[in-house]
Amino acid sequence: AAMVQAKHHHVGWAAVAFSAVLNVVQVSVGLTMFGPFREAASQNESLGVLAGAVVALSFMIYFAAKLLLGLAALIFGLASMNAGDKKLGGVTALVGVIAMLANGILVMFGRDGFLPSPVAGGSGVLATLLLAVCLISLARKDSVSLK
Repeated sequence: AAMVQAKHHHVGWAAVAFSAVLNVVQVSVGLTMFGPFREAASQNESLGVLAGAVVALSFMIYFAAKLLLGLAALIFGLASMNAGDKKLGGVTALVGVIAMLANGILVMFGRDGFLPSPVAGGSGVLATLLLAVCLISLARKDSVSLK
């Protein structure tokens, strides 16, 4: 409800929304394509490359979604800092930037790039957690200021 009623931070809310769409696509690719491609590759070894490409696509979508959540964490972290919560906002913004960089690198170079993929995934998960805490904190401050 907060997203559609928002008067500010439209880019942050758009990043959250598009990340959700990408996550649905990523899970859908995994659920619908991993099994059939794995089975086909077990019957015909030359199809193993295609199965690997499907897995790579799924991970690329996953990393793109985490990049967007990092962007949202940056935006709402800065908003939280402006609202007076310097510690939470600063940590959220910093982790958001790290998630953007780490996941951006893996989107560009693949999951076997020069950065271990758990760093990107982990920073994206931490950015998401801090984003949620930030949004709850900002919502509480908004409800107090409306009274």
